[in-house]
Amino acid sequence: RRPPRSTPLYSSAASDVYKRQAINADAVTAAKIGADQIGSSELNLGANYAFTGTITGAGELTPAFRAYASSDQTFANNTQTVCAFNAEEFDTDSAYNTSTKKFTPQTAGWYFIGAIWGTGNGTAANLTMQTAITKNGGTHVRNFFTVGNTSNVSSYIASIIQFNGSSDYVQLTGNHTHGGNATMDSSSPLNYFFGFRIPGI
Repeated sequence: RRPPRSTPLYSSAASDVYKRQAINADAVTAAKIGADQIGSSELNLGANYAFTGTITGAGELTPAFRAYASSDQTFANNTQTVCAFNAEEFDTDSAYNTSTKKFTPQTAGWYFIGAIWGTGNGTAANLTMQTAITKNGGTHVRNFFTVGNTSNVSSYIASIIQFNGSSDYVQLTGNHTHGGNATMDSSSPLNYFFGFRIPGI
């Protein structure tokens, strides 16, 4: 006759020991792990916690910037011109240069780059508006459209661009066929250039 087992093959106590051993490498201390998570019973969710180390891989959308035109800019007819966004709303890593109008992030990765600009002070039938994001001086992506008689038009453009984190830079350029000079109005909210790094790719 086989004697009864004094210890079951599986017990919650044995499971708890295994879990503690398995997560030991993660160095989780001063907290109770239950159901594979740290819940509100273990942490005071209403408290503030100060971190003395560095948190990485949390999905920071930086470097990031947004620049705009603080003064009017004249665009000659049918001439591709760098848009003079010479002021900043923010620039997390000082990667945008208001003098050269270049965004040169020092963190490698993929970035979402976008802009909108517009001109006025001209009237032309079938006028064409062209916008381009240039990378290292060459056209990376561009768009254009043609409209009827109008004196004020705006164009939006965006692209996902890879940067090497050292020398790669982008600028925005614009062109028009108003027939004469046209002005990018600094008082318009529809004139800005922006970008941010996309984490995880």
